[in-house]
Amino acid sequence: MKKLSGLDSLSSLIKDANIPILAKSGFLANPDGFLSAIENEMVHARVDLNQFEMLQPWCLVAMAALARKNASTSSIHFSEVNANPNEVARFANAMGFFDLINGRKPWKGEIGRTVKIQSVNNFNELESVAHHIANLITDQSIENEYLDHIETRYTIYYVMVELLRNAVQHSFDPNGGVIVAQNMNPYGRYPEYNRIQIAIADNGMGIMESLRKTRPEVTDIQIALKNCILPFYSGAFKSHQRGSATNAGLGLFMISEIAKETCGNLFISTKGGSMMQAPITDDGEYHISFPKCSYPGTLVVFELSKSLVFSHSDMLEQLKLRARVMASFSPTDSFLKYDNIPSNAFAFLVRLCTENTAEAEKYIWNRILPEIRNRKDVVYDFGGIEIGTQSFLHALLFLPIQEAKRNQTSIFIANATDKVLSGLKWVDEYLSYDSVHD
Repeated sequence: MKKLSGLDSLSSLIKDANIPILAKSGFLANPDGFLSAIENEMVHARVDLNQFEMLQPWCLVAMAALARKNASTSSIHFSEVNANPNEVARFANAMGFFDLINGRKPWKGEIGRTVKIQSVNNFNELESVAHHIANLITDQSIENEYLDHIETRYTIYYVMVELLRNAVQHSFDPNGGVIVAQNMNPYGRYPEYNRIQIAIADNGMGIMESLRKTRPEVTDIQIALKNCILPFYSGAFKSHQRGSATNAGLGLFMISEIAKETCGNLFISTKGGSMMQAPITDDGEYHISFPKCSYPGTLVVFELSKSLVFSHSDMLEQLKLRARVMASFSPTDSFLKYDNIPSNAFAFLVRLCTENTAEAEKYIWNRILPEIRNRKDVVYDFGGIEIGTQSFLHALLFLPIQEAKRNQTSIFIANATDKVLSGLKWVDEYLSYDSVHD
């Protein structure tokens, strides 16, 4: 294959490299051609989006993460579309693609339809971006006979926070992740789709390298991809542990299981390989396949079906039961307390660091653990927080529960919603199990 110069177009790239015509389109059902083009020579080309025939939002995110102007390793370049743009180029421009890769202020998006492509590179942005996107993408004005916009909003928020946290915390891409979400219009551009698509990509180390930090025995990418969606599996801690101080190993597991519960799709592509999890029957049977493509960093695409009504809370309870069975542990006595809070307990207002595990860790080390070591009770006040992901709740409690047991003090919970309480009780359960059995 010849070496391409920066002025070569995608059309000559496809012709000279004999890349299949699928490289000119990007559909989640068949990602091989598009990602193979990125993986091979596209990263050295100056790409004209007019050459594409059809791209879904995840394709824009996949390219944007590699092309950001402030990315030190950026090697993919795009020609600005000025004259006679085709449908794909207009779509990319409307989604804020060119704004992001050129460092311009992004477009705000369309309520109930699309959210601008944007970078998130620190924990301080994570929660607000997820809320903003979840609110836009499930605006009540677009609710149909199936979609419950409130329950769907909770689910999208949960998925987005977990995906963004992975990109910021584990990828080691200094620019963080690039994310997009779209309510796929069944009457417009994607007539076969009745789904909400969320995609995030980074230009980081990839899943295999991340896992091998504590699991050097993992040498096969397919095994790594299968295992990364298991409960309590992460490169942040060893196999006999139930998490580290800021990582529960539950993020991708929860996303994978939410996809199953919502008749959705989950696609993960990283250095060395890809995995597709998709439904094959109407009764929820799922199939995992391994497309012959990969992505230079990590790309995750989640699709939620709009053709059903579901309860977010009931769904999470089912997933926790499933994790309990898969991880082989049983419920134990609760350590956390919810009543008769002492007036002299040290109070922590959790919303000051909502979903920011880095800030939570600092506060725990600097304020909460010293109070516990001084034999003082602690109260976590969840006032103003509607929902919390399992990863965040784990980070809040992992070290304090251990320290409180050693010092015979108590941790109290105040002003928690039912959704937050459900997550807290699960963290309490598996951490208590570990203290007895590990």
